[in-house]
Amino acid sequence: MTSALYLLSAFFVFFIISAFSQNTFAAKNFSTRGSKINKISRLISSGNSRKASVKIMSLLKLKEYRRSKPRLYFLLGLSFEKLNLKHSSVWALLQSIKSSNGSGRYAQTSLTRLLLTASFLKDGKSIKEALSLISLTSFDRKNRAKLYYILGKNYFAKNNFNKAALYFSKVQRRSSLYFLSRYFLANSLTEAKKLRRALREFKKITNKSKPYTKMHTASLLGQARVYYQLKNYKRALTFYYKVPRDSEFWLDSLQESAWTELRLNKLNGSLRHFQTIHSSYYKENYIPESLILRAVVYLKLCKYDEIKKILKIYNQEYTRALGDVSYLLKNKGSIYKFYIKLLSKKKVKSWQTKLASSDAAITLFKQIISLIKEKNNLSRFYSSRSNSARSVFKNIRSQLSFSKNSLRVLGTYSLAKMNQQLINLKKQKDFIRYELLKSRQTAIKKKIVEKKLGIQKEYIEEDKRDFYIQNGYEYWPFQGEYWLDELGNYYYIGGSSCAK
Repeated sequence: MTSALYLLSAFFVFFIISAFSQNTFAAKNFSTRGSKINKISRLISSGNSRKASVKIMSLLKLKEYRRSKPRLYFLLGLSFEKLNLKHSSVWALLQSIKSSNGSGRYAQTSLTRLLLTASFLKDGKSIKEALSLISLTSFDRKNRAKLYYILGKNYFAKNNFNKAALYFSKVQRRSSLYFLSRYFLANSLTEAKKLRRALREFKKITNKSKPYTKMHTASLLGQARVYYQLKNYKRALTFYYKVPRDSEFWLDSLQESAWTELRLNKLNGSLRHFQTIHSSYYKENYIPESLILRAVVYLKLCKYDEIKKILKIYNQEYTRALGDVSYLLKNKGSIYKFYIKLLSKKKVKSWQTKLASSDAAITLFKQIISLIKEKNNLSRFYSSRSNSARSVFKNIRSQLSFSKNSLRVLGTYSLAKMNQQLINLKKQKDFIRYELLKSRQTAIKKKIVEKKLGIQKEYIEEDKRDFYIQNGYEYWPFQGEYWLDELGNYYYIGGSSCAK
């Protein structure tokens, strides 16, 4: 009995000593891990980010640092940011959020930094992934306005205008993003066909912003567009006229006011806008529908010589464009290279300018250039064969492939849209030509009848439209128009030539 008790007590003592030793060893290991990470943190603070990142990537491969991943990835993101490896920084911060399951100290800190860097890079994919991992209510109040704005822009880009309006409306007045958010809120409401509410928002922006600023002018144009959709064309016209001529929105307001004048059956007013749009000042702009619409107005006024000349201009500028666009769509493999060359050039054709001015295409092009540069910088800092840096290189290759494919898809969509527009305009052009020939035929028949009946009509050389057309002038010297300014702003005061 005594020996049994002795053995039991000996086992109990051994168990206690063993457990104590394991805890001591674990605590010692934890302390060692903590001190190593702290040393890495000090390396980053002292400006030795490259050395710190190499150490972090090595530690991330070790099993004993599994629980420290949120902090290690956060520090890796910080070191990449210091090395100006922004895409890799976003990736590391995203890994920090993932490894912490979207909660805890490092998830919040990583998300804040990720949103700032990814917004600068316009990396919507990473923002969306990060926000899907973390609760928005736990996001710190200091940066919440920026979060709502980013979410609003993200939904706006996806044409989810109701959701976009919801987030834009949450941005508080004290935020620096307030006015910009209200502008996007008004646009979201317009797209969602909530026109009365959109009008109220545009009016608030107009009243509270400084005159002649970009925001003030954009809100004036926004009001004009809402009134147009409400079919209050007279009111729309008053706001189109308020857009300053030195504004970047001036050409848009001219085109839209021409349509508005046509809706009001003010043909002369509509023509004067087309005179301006088709002046040499705006020659490089892609606006084929304006030529067709101008020809339609001339058809209503029975100005057949002008119609002929406008259709000739259209053929010179846009028939070749349709052929080029159709060729690219048949050879889809060349679309990516076409876009890269296009976005690299400074001077291109008008239809190419339209494609190159797309914000989405410019963003993707900049991302591709940025990723290529970062890939080269990564190769300078780290070995691509290194086991620890393999995931970083894999991420850059994946992002680059995604951006290239996105540009290819966007390019195909934009070209297909332009191709369809040019096909539709060609049909309208052919219809106008048919109407022109039909009207000419009617006029010839009328002359034959007048001749048979012996009706004489006096002609003065200067009254013949051929006299002016053959000299290459659209309205030279004719009682119809006069110059308003050096940009080619005409006032058309001519009348209809249609037979009474």
